[in-house]
Amino acid sequence: MLFSFKMFAGKKPIYVCRPLINKNDIRIWAGSQGFNTTCEDMHVTEAFSKTPIKWSSIKEDNNIVRVFDTHMEVKKFGDAYVLTFKSQDLENRFRYFRNAGCSYEHGEYIPHITISYREPKKDIKDIKPFIGSLQFGPEKFKELDNNWKAKIKEI
Repeated sequence: MLFSFKMFAGKKPIYVCRPLINKNDIRIWAGSQGFNTTCEDMHVTEAFSKTPIKWSSIKEDNNIVRVFDTHMEVKKFGDAYVLTFKSQDLENRFRYFRNAGCSYEHGEYIPHITISYREPKKDIKDIKPFIGSLQFGPEKFKELDNNWKAKIKEI
């Protein structure tokens, strides 16, 4: 369930992402690279904080973020096959959340889209990165859900 960040007067753990607007482009590319399914909810995460923060102290960013062919690579993060990329806008926004008190337990911040949790037909080293632009919508704020992985759907 999505929440307005203004709903919480107190401190709560927070999750902030930007939905991928052109997900059909990624689905077509992923199919051409051997993926039988893709995650239904494609997005880039900006904040994943188990540490409670005061949501009302956060300034929402409703701008569209575009990423153009910037060093995209397919990698495996744990069980997930992801498309990584560079974006100064997203890295700056990640730092904004960290400076606002958000924790981050995943080491270095690497902007990425999770493509699938299912192994592709090709070896990962043979997968060609997506060529084109990625377009992300305005930020979506949610209370952090520790059971998020059980809710992943692939199509």
